[in-house]
Amino acid sequence: MARVKKWRKVFIAALRKGGNVRHACIAAAVTRQGAYKARRNNEVFALAWEDALADSVDTLEEEAWKRAKDSSDGLLRFLLKAHRRDMYGDHQRHEISGAGGGAVEVIVNWDGEDK
Repeated sequence: MARVKKWRKVFIAALRKGGNVRHACIAAAVTRQGAYKARRNNEVFALAWEDALADSVDTLEEEAWKRAKDSSDGLLRFLLKAHRRDMYGDHQRHEISGAGGGAVEVIVNWDGEDK
Protein backbone atom coordinates (compact mmCIF):
# COMPACT_ATOMS: atom_id res chain seq x y z
CA MET A 1 0.00 0.00 0.00
CA ALA A 2 2.88 2.40 0.71
CA ARG A 3 4.09 1.86 -2.89
CA VAL A 4 0.74 3.03 -4.25
CA LYS A 5 0.75 6.17 -2.12
CA LYS A 6 4.34 6.97 -3.09
CA TRP A 7 3.78 6.76 -6.86
CA ARG A 8 0.72 8.98 -6.57
CA LYS A 9 2.70 11.69 -4.80
CA VAL A 10 5.48 11.51 -7.39
CA PHE A 11 2.92 11.52 -10.20
CA ILE A 12 1.07 14.59 -8.86
CA ALA A 13 4.34 16.48 -8.31
CA ALA A 14 5.49 15.73 -11.87
CA LEU A 15 2.09 16.63 -13.32
CA ARG A 16 2.11 19.93 -11.41
CA LYS A 17 5.60 20.71 -12.70
CA GLY A 18 5.09 19.78 -16.34
CA GLY A 19 1.39 19.36 -17.04
CA ASN A 20 1.97 16.21 -19.06
CA VAL A 21 0.40 12.88 -18.06
CA ARG A 22 2.90 10.77 -20.00
CA HIS A 23 5.89 12.40 -18.34
CA ALA A 24 4.23 12.19 -14.93
CA CYS A 25 3.68 8.45 -15.48
CA ILE A 26 7.34 7.98 -16.39
CA ALA A 27 8.46 9.91 -13.31
CA ALA A 28 6.18 7.82 -11.08
CA ALA A 29 6.99 4.52 -12.81
CA VAL A 30 3.32 3.79 -13.47
CA THR A 31 1.48 3.00 -16.68
CA ARG A 32 -0.98 5.49 -18.15
CA GLN A 33 -3.68 2.87 -17.71
CA GLY A 34 -2.80 2.51 -14.03
CA ALA A 35 -2.81 6.27 -13.48
CA TYR A 36 -6.17 6.75 -15.20
CA LYS A 37 -7.65 3.79 -13.33
CA ALA A 38 -6.49 5.28 -10.02
CA ARG A 39 -8.05 8.60 -11.01
CA ARG A 40 -11.38 6.92 -11.82
CA ASN A 41 -11.41 4.94 -8.58
CA ASN A 42 -10.13 7.53 -6.10
CA GLU A 43 -11.86 10.89 -5.78
CA VAL A 44 -9.06 12.42 -3.68
CA PHE A 45 -6.48 11.45 -6.31
CA ALA A 46 -8.75 12.77 -9.08
CA LEU A 47 -9.05 16.13 -7.31
CA ALA A 48 -5.29 16.28 -6.77
CA TRP A 49 -4.78 15.51 -10.49
CA GLU A 50 -7.14 18.33 -11.48
CA ASP A 51 -5.44 20.74 -9.08
CA ALA A 52 -1.98 19.80 -10.37
CA LEU A 53 -3.03 20.46 -13.97
CA ALA A 54 -4.54 23.82 -12.97
CA ASP A 55 -1.27 24.79 -11.27
CA SER A 56 0.66 23.77 -14.36
CA VAL A 57 -1.54 25.92 -16.59
CA ASP A 58 -1.20 28.84 -14.15
CA THR A 59 2.57 28.59 -14.57
CA LEU A 60 2.20 28.68 -18.35
CA GLU A 61 -0.14 31.65 -18.14
CA GLU A 62 2.34 33.50 -15.93
CA GLU A 63 5.06 32.93 -18.52
CA ALA A 64 2.74 34.02 -21.33
CA TRP A 65 2.01 37.29 -19.52
CA LYS A 66 5.72 37.88 -19.04
CA ARG A 67 6.53 37.20 -22.68
CA ALA A 68 3.58 39.28 -23.87
CA LYS A 69 4.81 42.25 -21.88
CA ASP A 70 8.43 41.78 -22.91
CA SER A 71 8.32 40.93 -26.57
CA SER A 72 5.32 39.21 -28.11
CA ASP A 73 2.58 41.20 -29.80
CA GLY A 74 0.84 37.93 -30.70
CA LEU A 75 0.66 36.80 -27.09
CA LEU A 76 -0.39 40.28 -26.05
CA ARG A 77 -3.33 40.19 -28.48
CA PHE A 78 -4.25 36.68 -27.39
CA LEU A 79 -4.30 37.57 -23.70
CA LEU A 80 -6.29 40.74 -24.30
CA LYS A 81 -8.84 38.78 -26.34
CA ALA A 82 -9.08 36.16 -23.61
CA HIS A 83 -9.46 38.54 -20.71
CA ARG A 84 -11.22 41.52 -22.31
CA ARG A 85 -13.31 39.80 -24.94
CA ASP A 86 -15.89 42.61 -25.15
CA MET A 87 -13.25 45.12 -26.16
CA TYR A 88 -10.57 43.07 -27.95
CA GLY A 89 -12.29 39.84 -28.92
CA ASP A 90 -13.38 38.82 -32.38
CA HIS A 91 -17.01 39.67 -32.95
CA GLN A 92 -19.36 38.04 -35.40
CA ARG A 93 -22.78 39.08 -36.52
CA HIS A 94 -25.25 36.57 -37.90
CA GLU A 95 -28.37 37.47 -39.81
CA ILE A 96 -31.05 35.03 -40.78
CA SER A 97 -33.39 35.74 -43.66
CA GLY A 98 -35.99 33.91 -45.64
CA ALA A 99 -35.98 33.08 -49.32
CA GLY A 100 -34.59 35.86 -51.49
CA GLY A 101 -33.49 37.82 -48.42
CA GLY A 102 -37.06 38.29 -47.21
CA ALA A 103 -38.47 38.02 -43.73
CA VAL A 104 -38.59 34.77 -41.81
CA GLU A 105 -42.08 33.80 -40.73
CA VAL A 106 -42.25 32.71 -37.10
CA ILE A 107 -45.35 30.87 -35.93
CA VAL A 108 -45.88 30.53 -32.22
CA ASN A 109 -48.56 28.20 -30.90
CA TRP A 110 -49.46 29.66 -27.51
CA ASP A 111 -52.17 27.15 -26.64
CA GLY A 112 -49.75 24.26 -26.62
CA GLU A 113 -51.60 22.24 -29.27
CA ASP A 114 -49.74 20.80 -32.23
CA LYS A 115 -51.09 22.05 -35.55
